[in-house]
Amino acid sequence: MLEVKAFKSVNDLIGELDNGGRFYHLFSHADDKIVTKGELAKAAGQLVGANNAFLFLKLATLGFSEAEKFAILNMLEPNLRERYRESMPKVINPSSVDHEGKAGDAVVVEGPVEHCHDKTQFGGFIMIPITVGEITTYTMTPIFDNYAVYRVFDEENRDSKERCAVIAVPLNIEFADGDRVRFAGYLRDLEFNEGEVRTNSYYLEATYYSRVGKGPSPTT
Repeated sequence: MLEVKAFKSVNDLIGELDNGGRFYHLFSHADDKIVTKGELAKAAGQLVGANNAFLFLKLATLGFSEAEKFAILNMLEPNLRERYRESMPKVINPSSVDHEGKAGDAVVVEGPVEHCHDKTQFGGFIMIPITVGEITTYTMTPIFDNYAVYRVFDEENRDSKERCAVIAVPLNIEFADGDRVRFAGYLRDLEFNEGEVRTNSYYLEATYYSRVGKGPSPTT
């Protein structure tokens, strides 16, 4: 999971995108007002593929005006621009993820976070692929075995904590309770043992994040 720090201006983001690509991107040129697939992948910290790069672009442009977003989008080479429009990640309120999303969707959620420390209060399982030779099978494993788990709430629901999004992040990355964070990634099915209360249908496997603001200072 990579951090996307806030860009101070649209020109800063344009400079990050119009970067000339890597040495093997022979048809990409820096500062030519055209952003190629290779340049977008480099800015997004990816070697190949556009899907994760589209997550980066969506996250990086949040907070800019519609006119600024339009200007950035128009810099993408035509085929890349069309692909982005067709598969643009959704921005969903944390409380609406289960209703507006489905497994495989690329989405962005934002809100105050809370770390799930108590494994007994959240019994979600995820499917992990196991490949032997040419055969791939899947096994269920507790989500806590592979990720640190956070809940993200709508700002207006942060005290009631009724509905939230479940976020899976690498074990070495931490957020303080109450911090406001944007996460971009892919929705995955969340499984539960028979008889357990199904609190959420999906979890977000985060690919990028941006720290938006600190939570309230603890009282002493």
